[in-house]
Amino acid sequence: MNSSKTYYRELTRTEVGGSSTHDTYLRFPNDFDYESFFNGSAVQNDKVVEARINVINLTKGPLFNTVAPMRFVYFKESNKEKRMPSLISTFKGMEINAGDVVKLESRVENGEAKYYITFFKKGTLKLSESPLFIEYYYDSDDVEENEPVSDQSQRQKIWYGAPGTGKSYAVNHITPQKTGNLIIC
Repeated sequence: MNSSKTYYRELTRTEVGGSSTHDTYLRFPNDFDYESFFNGSAVQNDKVVEARINVINLTKGPLFNTVAPMRFVYFKESNKEKRMPSLISTFKGMEINAGDVVKLESRVENGEAKYYITFFKKGTLKLSESPLFIEYYYDSDDVEENEPVSDQSQRQKIWYGAPGTGKSYAVNHITPQKTGNLIIC
């Protein structure tokens, strides 16, 4: 059985470097299960738990995927803060602002872990709550290779965009055999 764990949250002004610290980072809530999300790869060094991962950035689409090393830290003995610090190279050239939404995905297929990150501009993705955590289990036949599972869910897809841009055509073209609720806005 394969799995996808996806974490969504709206970025704050402080996280995108809009404070006196000028650091850019991704903060996680206290109950964030880093051991499960990072598939047991976190290691404790003195008073800090750390996971070093390579993350595929899907923000600009599949033709522009980039891989960036990232580091998760958990200050277990002091302030108990969980974060991915120093994301300036990831944010560079992407015009990330407060209110934008980040999606971080941990996917395990056939025992191999891969990580993905995607940024959504403010207002293009509405969260029912922030942060939001989704866990999904699937067979490897359910998804196409090299595409995040959360983008492939067969339960629901929401297509959005300006009128006349081909949403209905695309939906009818790729889902003629599907039944159930379909939302086109």
